[in-house]
Amino acid sequence: MINLKQHNFLDKISRSRYGMSGYYLLEDQKTRIIITSTDKSRVLHPQRPPGENWLVDRHLQGYEESGISNNAYGVEVLASAKRIPLANWVIISALPTSEAFAPIKEMQSRIVLSATVMTLILGSLVWLLLWRELSPVFSTIKNSSFSSTGKPP
Repeated sequence: MINLKQHNFLDKISRSRYGMSGYYLLEDQKTRIIITSTDKSRVLHPQRPPGENWLVDRHLQGYEESGISNNAYGVEVLASAKRIPLANWVIISALPTSEAFAPIKEMQSRIVLSATVMTLILGSLVWLLLWRELSPVFSTIKNSSFSSTGKPP
């Protein structure tokens, strides 16, 4: 008999981190019990009941897929599962979406900033070119002999 709350062969999973705040879960598919976890307080606790979280249900049914859902603490996570068929277990890695998608959000803000700067630079350049090309026309109109009423003198 192995006491899973003490040091054991599964400690490699429980001591591992996925990213800065991600975690791993090792679950039994039939009993829905969390065998081990990065969060030791969840070890040997049952997973949520069927129907509460569609992604947990899909993972425990044996689907090896990724998806976004809320974890037991209400945090939105990107979770992926991989079956261990010999033991009828599934290992799940989860990462909060705020951390998972942070590089994409940073890239989007950089793209918006770059597009804004380029728009201002190109707009100024077009204005200068038009002013330079049309300045002779405007000076001719200004120096013409027509008065402001539009009639010849």
